[in-house]
Amino acid sequence: MRTSSRGDHGSWLVMGDFNEITSRVEKNGGKDRSELQMERFRRMIGDCALLDLGYEGIKFTWWNSKEGVNAIHERLDRALANNAWCRAFPYAKVFHTFAAYSDHNPIVLQTEGCVQKFKGQKHFRFEAVWTESEECGKVIEKAWQVHFGNGPIGEVVNKISRCSDSLLRWNKASFGTV
Repeated sequence: MRTSSRGDHGSWLVMGDFNEITSRVEKNGGKDRSELQMERFRRMIGDCALLDLGYEGIKFTWWNSKEGVNAIHERLDRALANNAWCRAFPYAKVFHTFAAYSDHNPIVLQTEGCVQKFKGQKHFRFEAVWTESEECGKVIEKAWQVHFGNGPIGEVVNKISRCSDSLLRWNKASFGTV
């Protein structure tokens, strides 16, 4: 991975079974993992300028298929990305799900409905003075009623984006400013 990460690759995402953990909290049961071994993995992630995207859902992604005191659970599967990828997909989510047919739980990356940011894109700034106008509330309600069908996060992001676009048009029409 170090060799692959050298040079300018633009947006970069690496996802899957790394067969290693970054800290003791990513393991339950069995012998303690060597601190040196975990440090090597953390150093590789840092050397490649990657960020762990985190997760929602089940804490561990692998188990040794044993029960009780013999059971071992670890977070071996993860998604790592560089800054360029994170900037391009700021609302991406990783989910740990459950699979009854494998010793690894699948991880799912959701980017659908995520807003991609581009250089030069202006940031929306809500003006508190707008709340004094009854029309402002109507603009927000109308924009919020549109359904996008991009999953819960994508839905909210698209609704906020639609609100900002509508409010900017309303502000320009009402006050002649942006």
